[in-house]
This record gives sequence, C-alpha cells and structure tokens, in this order.
Amino acid sequence: MAAVDENRLLERDARFSRIVLGHDGRPAAALELQELRPWRSADALLLPIGATLARLVVTEDFRYVKACEGPACTLLFADHTRVRARRWCSMAICGNRRSRRHIDSDSECANGTDRAAAK
Repeated sequence: MAAVDENRLLERDARFSRIVLGHDGRPAAALELQELRPWRSADALLLPIGATLARLVVTEDFRYVKACEGPACTLLFADHTRVRARRWCSMAICGNRRSRRHIDSDSECANGTDRAAAK
C-alpha cells in the first residue's frame, strides 16, 4: 500500500534538465546537467523528499540503517563504514557533543570537582 502512495507522489513530478555552463565560469568544456523542478504548489515541495525516500527503499540494505545515538537526535543514517561501528548521524555535531561532555566530565573528576555541588 505504501508503494502505491509513493508512486502517486512520484508521478506528479514535473522535473526537467538543461545544459548550463559550470559554476566556475570556465568555457564550454565545463558543461553541467542541471536538474530543475517547477514549484507549482506547496505539495510539490514534497517531491524531492519522496524521490529520495523511494531511492532509499529500493537501494539501501536496511540492516545498516541505524538511529543516531545523540540523546536529542532523531535522525537515521546508513552505516557504510567497514566495520559498521558508526554511532552518530554526524561526528561534527552529535559525536562532538558526546565527546565534549565526556571530556568535561573527565576533567571534573581529575580536578576533584563536582559540578552539581558547585552550584
């Protein structure tokens, strides 16, 4: 049933492509194919999300889809690392926050301070 709904969404897509000069302004040797969509309605804003979701469903091995371990994060990611040990959606965001908390708590223990007692 979900595939039928997804297909109805994908059938409404009116995207098209055109050839343009590359972003760096070099001569015709740097041509690019640019994909465009006319946004005729608010519903049309869902089309790229639907297309990405459809691609994910038919191509991804769901054994490798994980939830981020960030305490406030709700994102999912596909773990394509060699040993499948990835823990965060982004090391720069959720992983860094966890590392920062860990470092802060280690330094408090080393200094013999307790943040709760200091307040």
